[in-house]
Amino acid sequence: MERRQYLSLGAGYFSFFAILGLMVPYLSVFLDGRGYSSLQIGELLAIVMATRIISPNLWAAVADHTGKRVQVMRGGALVAFLCFFAAYPDINWWFMALAMASFSFFWTAILPQLEVLTLRSLGEERHRYSRLRAWGSVGFIVVVICAGYVVEQLGSEAVVYIGSVLLILLLLSTLLVRELPGKNDKQGSTHFAANWLSRPMLMFMAATILLQISHGPYYGFFVLYMEGLGHSAAFAGWLISLGVVAEIALFMVSGQLLKRWGVKWLLSIAMALTALRWLLLGLLPESLAVLLFSQTLHAASFGLTHAASIQFIHGYFSERQQGRGQAMYNSVGFGIGGALGAWIAGVTWQQGAGAMTSYLIAALAATAACMLVLAIPRQKMA
Repeated sequence: MERRQYLSLGAGYFSFFAILGLMVPYLSVFLDGRGYSSLQIGELLAIVMATRIISPNLWAAVADHTGKRVQVMRGGALVAFLCFFAAYPDINWWFMALAMASFSFFWTAILPQLEVLTLRSLGEERHRYSRLRAWGSVGFIVVVICAGYVVEQLGSEAVVYIGSVLLILLLLSTLLVRELPGKNDKQGSTHFAANWLSRPMLMFMAATILLQISHGPYYGFFVLYMEGLGHSAAFAGWLISLGVVAEIALFMVSGQLLKRWGVKWLLSIAMALTALRWLLLGLLPESLAVLLFSQTLHAASFGLTHAASIQFIHGYFSERQQGRGQAMYNSVGFGIGGALGAWIAGVTWQQGAGAMTSYLIAALAATAACMLVLAIPRQKMA
C-alpha cells in the first residue's frame, strides 16, 4: 500500500473513532446534564443505534452499485457535520431525537466503506488490517481522556463543541482517501441473499446481536456509573482508555492469533471473557483492582471480536458484496443489538439503582452469544 493511502486511511479511522470516543462515554453525560431521565437517555441512545439498521445498508448499496465509496464517505461526513448542529439548541426530547437520528444516519455511512477500502488497499496483506485499525483506537483514547477533563472544567455542554471539531477532522480525512477500483465480479451480486441467509451467517449475526445487547449498560451509563460510585468523569475516561490500550495491544497480535486459532475459537473465547467482564462490573464495582482488570478485558469484548468478525465477513462475501456484507454486519449487529441493548439498559438502570441487574443481564447475553458461536461448524468459520 502506498504511504499516502496508508496515512489517509489511518486518519479516517482516527477521526471516526475519536467521535465514537466522545459519544460512547459522554453522550449520556450530556443528556443527563440537560435533565433527561435514564429511560429517556436509553431511548435516545436506542434511536441513534437504530439508524444503523438502515443507513449502512442504504449507503453500501449505493457504493457497491456505483463503485464510488470515497464519495459516499465524503458526503456522509459533510451532512453529518451539518446535522450535528441541530443538537446545539435545547428545545425538547423530540427535537433532540430528530437531530441525533439525522446525524447518525449519515455518520454511520462512513465506516463500512472505510473497512472495504482498507482491506482492498491491503490486498494480500490483510493480516496488517489490525495495525491500521489500531489508529482508530488511538483516536478513541485521545478523545476519551481529553474530553473527560474538558467536561469536568466546562460542563456537559462542551460535548457538542468537541463533537463539531471532530466532525471537521473526519471530513478532512475523507478528502485525502484515494478511490480504488474493485475486481470484476459479475456473479457476486446475485448470491448476496443466499450467503446472508445461510445458517452459519444467521447464527453469527444472532451472536453479534447478543454481544452488542450485552454492551448496553457499558456504552450507555458507564461514566454515570463511575460518578455514582464517587469517581470523576476524568477518572472514568482513564478507565475507558485503559480498555482501549488493551484493545490496541490485542490488535497488534490479532493477525497472528487468527492465523493460528481461527475465527471460531477466538470469537467464543472473547465472548466468554466479555461475560466475565460484565459480571465483575455488576458484582464488584467498588474494587479498584476489579475495575482495572475488567477494563483490560475490553481487548476481548471489542478488539478481538471485531478483528475476527471483520475477517469472517470479508471471507464470506465476494468482492462486489463486500460493502453490503460489512454494512449488514454493522447494521444488524450494532444497529439492532446496540438499539436493544441501549433500550434494555435504559429500562433496567433506574437512575443507577438497577446497575447490578443491568450487568447481570449483559453477562447472560454474552454467554448466549458464546454458545451460538460454539454451535457453528468450524469449517464455516475458518
